[in-house]
Amino acid sequence: MKALVLGDGDFSFSARLAASKKFTVTATTVETESELESRYPVVFLKNNNEIYHHGGCCIFGVDATKLDTSEEPYSGFAGKFDRLVWNNPYAEAAEAKSHRTLMAKKIHKKLVTDFLRCAPTVLCRSGKLVLSINPLSDIMGEEFLLRHAAASGFVLCSQYPFDSKREHEYVLRYGDDRDRGKTKRTYTKKSIRTYEFLHNGVEGAGASPTVLGHKSQRSSSHGSNALEEQDPRLNQALDQYSLARVLSFKQEHIQFVKLACASVLSLLLALFVSYR
Repeated sequence: MKALVLGDGDFSFSARLAASKKFTVTATTVETESELESRYPVVFLKNNNEIYHHGGCCIFGVDATKLDTSEEPYSGFAGKFDRLVWNNPYAEAAEAKSHRTLMAKKIHKKLVTDFLRCAPTVLCRSGKLVLSINPLSDIMGEEFLLRHAAASGFVLCSQYPFDSKREHEYVLRYGDDRDRGKTKRTYTKKSIRTYEFLHNGVEGAGASPTVLGHKSQRSSSHGSNALEEQDPRLNQALDQYSLARVLSFKQEHIQFVKLACASVLSLLLALFVSYR
């Protein structure tokens, strides 16, 4: 099987995936080869060699929002891949230190929505889209991802902790001054989760928020019935999507309750100390 990995920074994930021998890996990044060589001189070369050693290849200057174009290097991508993988989708802001500003957040979100629009082009018929994000991120969390994936015709199949056995080995790469800091931010610290999607073949016909609002997919329109007849996996995927959203909501609710209890206890302790 063939896997296309986008925006892999120093290619550490692609090298690990290639070494597993489960996929023939095409590793890509938006940067040029010379930029990566100067930014990660040791790690990049090691990972690059590992990918080629296992029959894969590395392509540079790949824009994730142009996968549906016929120009190079995208011309050979159409319908080719069994997996399309992107971990921690990220767009460089105009200024490196302004990545959390309102404008930067809009840039990140536009990157992902434009990517989801063209992503189906490179997947084979039974291919899966695999995205890993921080579900609680205020920039681009789970709710944003699931809503826009559904709008592009993707249906959630499963979700799970990101490569939990090895996630401590992966360092977040941003391509700016944060990569030069002494403290490396790993995926473990960011509580990354992986989401797998199938494409139902019709843009805008995925599991939308209205489906989760107790409205029947079958009763909504004749188009939905046609989709279910064309792909028998759709009902099961929708059920898994709904269950995943319920579990995610419960986790967020539990976290909120814990924080609230901790705040109340701190306040009571402060009052107790002040009255002594």
